[in-house]
This record gives sequence, C-alpha cells and structure tokens, in this order.
Amino acid sequence: MSEIDIQGLPIVSYNLHLESRDNDDLRHAQLNEVLQSAATNDPGRLLILAGDLNFNASSPPIAELLARTGFREAVPTARVATTPRRHLLEAGHHIDWAFVRGSSQPIDGKVLQSVKASDHYPILFELRLSDAEQKVTASRFMSFF
Repeated sequence: MSEIDIQGLPIVSYNLHLESRDNDDLRHAQLNEVLQSAATNDPGRLLILAGDLNFNASSPPIAELLARTGFREAVPTARVATTPRRHLLEAGHHIDWAFVRGSSQPIDGKVLQSVKASDHYPILFELRLSDAEQKVTASRFMSFF
C-alpha cells in the first residue's frame, strides 16, 4: 500500500501480485486482507487496487465482494486477456485487474496487447475526477499505467 499526493489530491494505491503457485482459496484470503486494509480508509478517499491477481476477478463471488466494498472495475479485463496465449487452443488469461473506489469515475480502460515487455500486457485507464477533486487538482482527468 502506498499513499501518494498528486497535485494536492491524496490517493491510496494497492499494487498487488497475489500468490501464483497455490490455489484460489489462498488468493481470495490475500485479497480479503487487502480489502480489510482498504476499509480503514475514508469511504470518499480515492483508492486504486490493481495488479496481477492470478485469478479471474469477474467470477461472481469475487465481483460481488469487490462491489460490496465499493470498488468498480477500471479496465474491462474480463473481456480481454491480459496474458498472451501460450498455445493455439488457449486464448490467454484474465488475471490482471484495476479497480477504483471513491467519487472518481474510471474511463477508457485498455489492455495494451501490442506492448510485449513482459509475460503480461500492461493495463491503462483514466479517471474522470469529481467536481471536488477537480477543484483541488485543477485537472479533469488522471491517467494510470
């Protein structure tokens, strides 16, 4: 977890890489621990939770948990694979995610499948800041990569 200040706007960011070698139960427990930490922040504060979750967060129990805790999907990775295909019959995996909580609205989320810098594709999104946030930063948008 990191707390950053961008042009006077405080942002809490969770950059995740959940366990890759065990089962989903361990990853779900790790995500729950992060969500418990996030719950200690003011509900109106901008929070970004992103990274390699090593599972598909659009599955109903996880998606419902994230929604109950106020997080919204910032990048449509349930529909676009975030890893390259490893063989002809595999479409790639949907394991990298970005979620936001707060009054900002995520827009224009993308998986950059043309960038081959890792075994995962980078994800990118912008936030449309709320009126109150715009007054603090003098900006309407912020981009995250």
